[in-house]
Amino acid sequence: MSATVRNQGDGTAPSTTLRYYLSTDATITIGDTEIETSYVSPLDPSETSDERAYLEAPSSEGTYYYGACVESVTGESDTNNNCSSAVTVTVSGSDLIVDSPTVSESNPKAGAYFRLYATVRNQGGSRSESTTLRYYLSTDVTINTNDQEVETDYVSRLAPSETSEESAYLNAPSSAGTYYYGACVEAVSGESDTGNNCSSAVTVTVGGTTPPPPPTPNQPPVFSEGTNTTRSIAENTGAGQNIGNPISATDGDGDRLTYSLEGRDARAFTIISGSGQLRTRSGVTYDYETKNSYSVTVRVQDSKGGSATIAVTITLTDENEVPGRPDAPTVTASTLNSLSLRWTAPTTSGSAISDYDVQYREAGGSFTDWPHTGTGTTTTITGLTANTRYEIQVRARNAQGVSNWSPSATGTTTANQSPVFSEGTSTTRSIAENTGAGQNIGNPVSATDGDNDQITYSLQGRDASAFTIQSNSGQLRTRSGVTYNYETKDRYSVTVRAQDGKGGSATIAVTITLTDENEPPGRPAAPTVTASSNSLSVRWTAPGNTGPAISDYDIQYRATGDNFTDWSHTGTNTSTTITGLMANTSYEVQVRATNGEGTGDWSPSGSGTTSSVGANNPDLIVESPSVDNNTLSPEQAFRLSATVRNRGGERSASTTLRYYLSTDNTISTSDTEVGTDYVSRLNASASSDESVRLNAPSSEGTYYYGACV
Repeated sequence: MSATVRNQGDGTAPSTTLRYYLSTDATITIGDTEIETSYVSPLDPSETSDERAYLEAPSSEGTYYYGACVESVTGESDTNNNCSSAVTVTVSGSDLIVDSPTVSESNPKAGAYFRLYATVRNQGGSRSESTTLRYYLSTDVTINTNDQEVETDYVSRLAPSETSEESAYLNAPSSAGTYYYGACVEAVSGESDTGNNCSSAVTVTVGGTTPPPPPTPNQPPVFSEGTNTTRSIAENTGAGQNIGNPISATDGDGDRLTYSLEGRDARAFTIISGSGQLRTRSGVTYDYETKNSYSVTVRVQDSKGGSATIAVTITLTDENEVPGRPDAPTVTASTLNSLSLRWTAPTTSGSAISDYDVQYREAGGSFTDWPHTGTGTTTTITGLTANTRYEIQVRARNAQGVSNWSPSATGTTTANQSPVFSEGTSTTRSIAENTGAGQNIGNPVSATDGDNDQITYSLQGRDASAFTIQSNSGQLRTRSGVTYNYETKDRYSVTVRAQDGKGGSATIAVTITLTDENEPPGRPAAPTVTASSNSLSVRWTAPGNTGPAISDYDIQYRATGDNFTDWSHTGTNTSTTITGLMANTSYEVQVRATNGEGTGDWSPSGSGTTSSVGANNPDLIVESPSVDNNTLSPEQAFRLSATVRNRGGERSASTTLRYYLSTDNTISTSDTEVGTDYVSRLNASASSDESVRLNAPSSEGTYYYGACV
């Protein structure tokens, strides 16, 4: 049965399977009985593939419908036209008839010999089995098996429309008269009509009473090769091939000889009835490993009852039998860099399959071997390129060789799916200012990957150096050594990059904002205290400060054991003099700083003890200062002079004279310091003249200068 598969679409069709069906009606569907399949290779648009299958007719007579359906392929535009129309096959049995007989002499004398000829014809639709032709003498023109049987003949198997010419030597009846002769062929198994197996009658008129002389005795055929012989063929020989020379006989009477086949292996071969030529039979596989010797008997008949037989041994010679070509493998799964496939073991008439070879290539490229050992019919090819079309072939091996490569299967690896950030292309995070190092900044900036690849995160952008990121989670963190100060910088921009290790990546812009926190100044260190008989000179260092600039200091003091008392101080100077104190008393002094966001903690106490008032104590004073010019232009230089005097009764220690610019005529250490001078030790009643070179303010006005020791 032949069928043509055509691709009438616009795209290339991948390989598929054509399935042949036997139907009970003229409409072919996949619900009919499947009887055979064919592999269909890939087809370009308008390309066709001619397929065929060898089928066996049903065992019962009747009308049958055959057709084929091609399996649909991925992306097919119309799957409702994949089945063919039906072809009608009429199956009939054999039907043997006997054509009108003839005689060699229609008016023989009584007792004379004559020859009766009859032709057996198979007018049926299938091959008949061998049978027997029986010759009859009848009393009327209707021949049947109830008439007098006078001879028989062997009839070999007949193909549809084939005939077999038979004859018999008979003696005419001994009495004159009119007689009727004919023949009937015995019915065979499966014959469609057994009511037509007898011939019409041929009339023989017998006259006279003197019998003719007896005929010469028949000489039966003789085989020239004796009673047995041999023939040989190579295994796997196809159907219809001659097996050596004919198994021929000779006949001494020159009669026509007919050859037939008998014996236990007779069905494995055919014989040409007119020559004795043995031939291989369709549908028989001659496999040395399964059966290497056959026994048949050739019979020859001369149509006069003479016959002879010869035993024939037919041996097979062993051939190298490599496995058949496998069908195209099937791609069962694909990943980013691999293709899995399976295939069906091909037929092999030789030794068992021991191994398979596998090769693959990018479409249009050169084939590369893929390692495969053993008889397993599956494998997975790895290390491939994503989103690429490949062709794969297999072939089989056995001890006798290697098969041809199969047709190619095609498969395409999947495309890599890049990571995707669930928050889109931009997002935000926030931390409080002054957050310490190594702290998480909100939730991880994480992505997902459709291939479940491991994702690695990294940090980019202009502010990337201000943060760190965990490479396996996308968790942003604060970095050691970075101060996050709202007043200095309240917003950062970074980019988080996610990579899947296979070339896929994604980025997301992240804005990290600082939230403002109240940041009062830090706690100052304990101030330095220098005491006189009735005052304390206090100095301190500005504390650490991450908030707004320090705007003021508070000072408190107390005699040891008493409650603290505030000392008035305004501004950012880091020194003051607390006056009006009791002599010979121990005091504690604390300071604290204030800015726009609050007041810091009090410092630890600085301490000092005022001295006793008396002849044995120094007492430094600054006598009225003077300037060398009190009418100045803006920023004009001038000299400020002052005299320090020890009016006490004891020598003083060396100290410092500090010059001040005041907004009024009261000079104190809270005024703006503009210069200093070193004052050496002074004996009682001694003085030290000091001066400093200054520049007048840049703006016109009235200013007040003085000094404090």
